[in-house]
Amino acid sequence: MRRGSIPTSPSRGELLMNQSARASAAILVFVVGIVTIAALAFYLASTPATSTKATTRPATTTAPATQSLAQAPPRTYGEVLKAAYPQLATTQPMGVPLNVYTEAAHFVLTDPVYVCSRLDLWITRPDAEPGESMLEQAIDEQTHLVRDLIAFVHWAPDDRGKWRPRIIAKRDDGGFEIISPAGRIPITGNHPYIWRRAMSWGNAIVVPTESGVSILTPGEKIEEVHHAFTPPNEPSSEPSSEPSNDPLAEPQVTFDFNGIIAWMPWDDGRRGSSGAVRFADGKFSPLGPGEGWPEKLVHVVPLLDGSVLQIIRDENGKIVPKLELLSRADIDEKAVIALVDQLSDADPEKRRQAYNELTRYGPLVWPLLEKLVEDQPPEARIRLGQLLANKIQPTMGGLTLVDGALTTAARLPDGGVVFFAPAGVSFPRENAEPAVVKPAWISVRPGKPVELLPDKLLADAAPPEQQIDVFRDEWVLTDAEHGPRRLMFNHMPRLLRDEEKAFSRLYAIDRRGRWLFRKPGDTHPSRETLIIDPTFPDPNPRLPIWIMTIYQGTTGWDENDWPCIKSGGAWALREKGWQPVDETKQRMFTELPQQETPSPAAQLTEPLLIDADGNRYYDGATTLHVVSKANQHIVWPLPLSARGEPGGKLLRAEDGRLFLFNQPGRVCRIQPTPDGDEPFKLEATFTHRVPAADIARIWMDGANRICVAYDGNKLAVMFPEGHIPPHIATMIPANELR
Repeated sequence: MRRGSIPTSPSRGELLMNQSARASAAILVFVVGIVTIAALAFYLASTPATSTKATTRPATTTAPATQSLAQAPPRTYGEVLKAAYPQLATTQPMGVPLNVYTEAAHFVLTDPVYVCSRLDLWITRPDAEPGESMLEQAIDEQTHLVRDLIAFVHWAPDDRGKWRPRIIAKRDDGGFEIISPAGRIPITGNHPYIWRRAMSWGNAIVVPTESGVSILTPGEKIEEVHHAFTPPNEPSSEPSSEPSNDPLAEPQVTFDFNGIIAWMPWDDGRRGSSGAVRFADGKFSPLGPGEGWPEKLVHVVPLLDGSVLQIIRDENGKIVPKLELLSRADIDEKAVIALVDQLSDADPEKRRQAYNELTRYGPLVWPLLEKLVEDQPPEARIRLGQLLANKIQPTMGGLTLVDGALTTAARLPDGGVVFFAPAGVSFPRENAEPAVVKPAWISVRPGKPVELLPDKLLADAAPPEQQIDVFRDEWVLTDAEHGPRRLMFNHMPRLLRDEEKAFSRLYAIDRRGRWLFRKPGDTHPSRETLIIDPTFPDPNPRLPIWIMTIYQGTTGWDENDWPCIKSGGAWALREKGWQPVDETKQRMFTELPQQETPSPAAQLTEPLLIDADGNRYYDGATTLHVVSKANQHIVWPLPLSARGEPGGKLLRAEDGRLFLFNQPGRVCRIQPTPDGDEPFKLEATFTHRVPAADIARIWMDGANRICVAYDGNKLAVMFPEGHIPPHIATMIPANELR
């Protein structure tokens, strides 16, 4: 075969050609030549001379309906995407999610997007239904289109215990209102609410304001209780010093067992409040110096026994932890004893988990630990001794700051915080000296033990060059060089493409697994949102190619056109995976029957493809000529970038797209556009990893995969859908999958 040529698929007769038929082929040359000339004359006579579009097209009764559907406003998330990305192949999400790093679709929506506490996705569009009309059906759905601009969605149980949503929407006049199926109630409080940090608390809504916190209780009218902090100026030893001009910190809120605690933190370069306040029994009560609380709170961590861990900034600017009893909670002694027993487990990970969970208790559990310590094995006694040492010198969940230096790296949406300790922290170990991690990233989150973030991944990271974002249990580290990277067990894969680095802040991950990013500072819901959606294939043209090299073996195909490999035994790649080939019953082919190079006349008269509808496709070098079963013609001149050599190969995927191989090392993806100005559109040209020479055969197998057998022992499997099915991806080596 001529090197670089692109062979066509054999017929069954060609595959079974015997030697005697080949020997007599020369006798027929003269006859074939006469037939070819006659066929060429017929072809030229029946082909329009210069037509670039169909001279006639089949009548259709569905075009008006299709046009009206296209003009109708979107009613589903998929239709919103289709309106923004017309090249999207479908409006229906996939049943099995795609790989979020390599195959998921990337969409940028300019419609305001919001993710609520139930992890539902809400999209605001002017052509959608108003809030009161769609809230009932929203209970059983995950993605919602609504006309109103959402500031917050409040989920609360009704009288029967069923959770129902209410929308807090921004009005045109800048005010806010609560929308329920019964109607709209304005929020009359004139406070600068920070809705992105609002939280539901039973039937009430807790929302910080610029310098305070409000408790809103919806009903026939909205009841509001608001507390405004009056932050002091930074004290100074110099009598003539000017008051501090440092900006105010945003108020923080955390839940204890019976109420909420709110304060303004003394973060780096920001002024906080004098102590804190607590809301319980319908009113705010002070927790300041008069109540024995410190003035400069950085963070407050409620513990399981009713006490709190206070993280304080002292007069020298250093961070000091302190334990304070707030109220007496009922302690589950059986649960504590079970954790103490787990300190002696053979599994070190279970021992670590038990210790971390015990750090969530404060002074009220110490008498029980003192009673249990003597009956424990040595390892457990060591751990209990470390916990009881908090009576003398409190720690941050077992972590001790090396020099008291601590900066606030990030305030989290759930009320948590990430600290950065440049000089590191020390923590106790079993039967060993305390370990030191320098620098250290410390996570303090509601309902979780204080813990270190992976020091091996973050050893070279420090704010402000690197920023931390978190949503639920997913952590993202962002810097200018790499953009957002997901913190995994032992590596950090990139999430965005180079051209998307501006969307560097993780906003949310909804319960369909869609990752949402925004640009720094774009906290308002009406800003652009980048969505990485593993439920849709990427609308950008993609052609994943799995290349196999069978050392000391061969590649080919079987009688049913499944791609095969052979090294010892033969195996066929069927729809779901590899299956052995019984060579006593089935043949594996590695090359096509010997054929003469077709003449130019034969290349014109032999179709490149006859599809399932009976359409015949010709040429493929400079034009694409389609003759329908009813003898209707379309001649479409190929764009210059898609033109190639005669005698190429044309394949049709299940979605109707055409793949044209008319030049070595290149394949063109062509989309039929029957309602467009042109009958076809060149969507993409792929060259990366496309085989270029010594090709034995190019064909479409029974699983809608394009297969290329080449170089005798190599096989390329291409996936026209733009993604690799998960059951196939699991069989591909990791380096090849990348």
